[in-house]
Amino acid sequence: MASQLTANIIFNAHLGNGFNQVGNTLVELGSIVNGVSEKLISFGKDSANVYREFEKSMTDAEVALSTTYGRGSKELRTVMTELEKSATEWAATTIFHTNDVGNAISEAAHAGWDLDQIMSGLPAAMQLAQAGSIDLSEAVNYIVKASNAAGIEFEDMGHFIDIWTFA
Repeated sequence: MASQLTANIIFNAHLGNGFNQVGNTLVELGSIVNGVSEKLISFGKDSANVYREFEKSMTDAEVALSTTYGRGSKELRTVMTELEKSATEWAATTIFHTNDVGNAISEAAHAGWDLDQIMSGLPAAMQLAQAGSIDLSEAVNYIVKASNAAGIEFEDMGHFIDIWTFA
């Protein structure tokens, strides 16, 4: 025991504060890893919430579109596949997030728009939302209300939105 104590004293004398510096470095490294871990966990939670909200919006749109295409029909599944593909593409190529696009699709479906109308109407709504600095689903809602109030046919909607955006 005495020889071990002597060896430890000699070993520590040669290394000086080396163990202390190594310990401090390890504690600092642990803090960095902990900070990165917290950010990764937060990112994971945010990603899961985004996915959950998008899925909720798309399910809501599916329910609304089932009146047009038939509940549980092959046609409805095809429509939803096309909408999800387009939503992902729009979110990847515009300033809008998948949640924004999903909510707008749901809003359009509840307004009675079919697949063709959603596919042509949503890009126009994106232009209006960007120009007016408003939420995308709000833009869809405004388009629905304004076109209904003015008696504008859906085919004329693009021209109407262009004029509206310009104004």
